[in-house]
Amino acid sequence: MTANKVLGDLRKSLRNEMEHATDAIFTGLVVNQPKNCIPESLFRDYFLPCFIGYITTNPNWVMEWVSIAGTPTSEVDVMDETTKEVIYTVPSLFNTSNVFNLEKPVTLNSAADHADQMNNNFPGSGYGFMMEALMANCNEYTSGINFTEVNEKWNKILNYYKLLKTSKSQEISADDYFE
Repeated sequence: MTANKVLGDLRKSLRNEMEHATDAIFTGLVVNQPKNCIPESLFRDYFLPCFIGYITTNPNWVMEWVSIAGTPTSEVDVMDETTKEVIYTVPSLFNTSNVFNLEKPVTLNSAADHADQMNNNFPGSGYGFMMEALMANCNEYTSGINFTEVNEKWNKILNYYKLLKTSKSQEISADDYFE
């Protein structure tokens, strides 16, 4: 065996191992989000008033929620304290379903490079291109988000506590619930 063959095999082996490690890390951090549980009383008495905007005196409640969820992209199961069964799931704070979409119209780096080239040739001409590229990426990120699923989860939570209006005659406010 020649030294070049050994080095080539070693590079190939390292590249395969790096690809496997990258896939494992991506799957662990993005695809398989952890789901922690909290007791219903903690969510109902402390976090629900914050989520619905009733109590805003604690500026750190979002960080406290993230520390329970594990990440801002993780959901949290709320469980009954006696039966230990999951009552409902609180959706994640951030939806990352489109962040890793590989079919973006133009990558931001290539758009910035192209805009710089345009500006070098015709000062000011690259800004319009950059704005179009940014809008195309923005539309790509937001077009595929499934708000229905998130809304259904929040509706289930609000209905559980009878905080959602079901008709015009039924006006329920947070003041009626949180005293």
